[in-house]
Amino acid sequence: MLIVKNLEKSFDGNQIIKNLSFSVADGDKVAVVGLNGAGKSTLFRILLDQISYDSGEFFMGKKPRIGWMPQTVDELNLPNDINVYDFLRSGRPLPQIESKITEIYQKIANGDTSTEILNLLGQYQNEFDSWDGYSAESELENMIIQMGVPQENLDKNLGELSGGQKSKISFVRTLYSRPDVLFLDEPTNHLDAASREWMMNYLIKTKSTVIFISHDEEFLTRVADKVLYLDTMSHTGTLYGFGYDKFIKTLAETNASLERQFQKQMDEINRIQKFIDAQRGKSGKIKRQAQSREKLLEKKKQNLVIVSQEKKIIDLDLQPNRAEDIIPIGVENLNFAYDAKKPVIKKLSFSLNRGEKFIIVGENGAGKSTLLKLIMGILKPDSGKIYIGKKTDLGYYAQEHETLDFNVSVFDNVSNVSNLPTVKLRSVLSHFNFVGDKLKQKVQTLSPGERSRLELCKLCLSGANTLLLDEPTNHLDVATKKVMAESLHDYGGTLLIVSHDLDFLRYLGVERMLMLPSGRLQFFDEKIVKRYIDKEKKQI
Repeated sequence: MLIVKNLEKSFDGNQIIKNLSFSVADGDKVAVVGLNGAGKSTLFRILLDQISYDSGEFFMGKKPRIGWMPQTVDELNLPNDINVYDFLRSGRPLPQIESKITEIYQKIANGDTSTEILNLLGQYQNEFDSWDGYSAESELENMIIQMGVPQENLDKNLGELSGGQKSKISFVRTLYSRPDVLFLDEPTNHLDAASREWMMNYLIKTKSTVIFISHDEEFLTRVADKVLYLDTMSHTGTLYGFGYDKFIKTLAETNASLERQFQKQMDEINRIQKFIDAQRGKSGKIKRQAQSREKLLEKKKQNLVIVSQEKKIIDLDLQPNRAEDIIPIGVENLNFAYDAKKPVIKKLSFSLNRGEKFIIVGENGAGKSTLLKLIMGILKPDSGKIYIGKKTDLGYYAQEHETLDFNVSVFDNVSNVSNLPTVKLRSVLSHFNFVGDKLKQKVQTLSPGERSRLELCKLCLSGANTLLLDEPTNHLDVATKKVMAESLHDYGGTLLIVSHDLDFLRYLGVERMLMLPSGRLQFFDEKIVKRYIDKEKKQI
């Protein structure tokens, strides 16, 4: 049971959560949804005792076992020097219980058959049984297989694994630990189709309470039996006692009703205002009537209904300031290695055509992100040439938001991108839902989705005619992702993209693809891209 009462939280004077109250029953599967910046990750961090809150309270039962899977595994502060399989087994206290039982049997073998020692043995045996001690190992082995963890990784130390591999290992351990309450933030990241399917079925059947954030519509629809909607305008939330599909319909109907009510109120306000304006300068009874209407007008303004901001989609105007060169980017015999013994890019040659939509595909470590950084000049090639046309204006969307300055405000991050006046910059930022105190908020306090929106805003202001996009749909809510796809579909410049989002690539109308590390070029083939995506996720 989770009970939240009147919870409030602000950052730098900016209200994130206000007067939030809801309750979740044991075994519920609750999707936490809302636009980026609505407070989803903040709520999780409060409930996990990772940050403080301003007021209110919450109760989660007596010492519940908590499971937590964040978007980025770095937040877990995992030990690097522990064996992977030992780390997985530590999800349940069975090794410690087995050790205690062994000690007790040793004492019995030495002649200690006291009531106390026999009672203690019974207690530990019951605890062992409660964790399904006799079948736990086979249960763990099945999870390892179903989640696609390579067997060779089990003998390694955690420190030898990549971030994606650590995420998958941590996920298996979290499920194996049988938490009473399981918090998941984007749980389908890093999972191939088979692992994702198994995990969804597992979560649907588990007795654990599952509270999760996801932008995966299929996952939301299949797993959630309740939806907690956080509204960015009111800063509070509503818990709906039904699944995601019905929630979407209900929210649309509610918003439509509120908009009709809002318009009716505005019509009444405008009518009263016209009466007041018509009576200005008059005296006597008419003046008193006007004054009375002014009080009525103020009261009606205060009682205006709040229409959900869910429908306030970002306005993504990605248009180049000028036409790029016929060949915006050319690469000739390019070579690069972080370690001389392990070259990442070898003898790579290709070029882009003006206005082309071009993707890079390849397995983990094939050099996809590295190639974008080489073109941007962030990395220097060991040999070979990178040609950037004289009229080519590059714009870069970094997967980990490296182009943002985390130590300064939202406004300061865009103020040096364009020579637009402050008023115009504020107007542009408002199109990305950055308004009021949000402009002063430091980027380090933003959610991953808000950082993604800020990067998109910088791209719009840049007027670049050739965009290099590294996993641009990561962290974006469903509505924003759709707007981005539509805008890039109509973009007048050239696109060079790394992405695992097949629906996104399909909508863009991608023409050619470069396969790494081979360097082979061919026309876009959806089946080949899907194979690469699934294979890469299985390697994690």
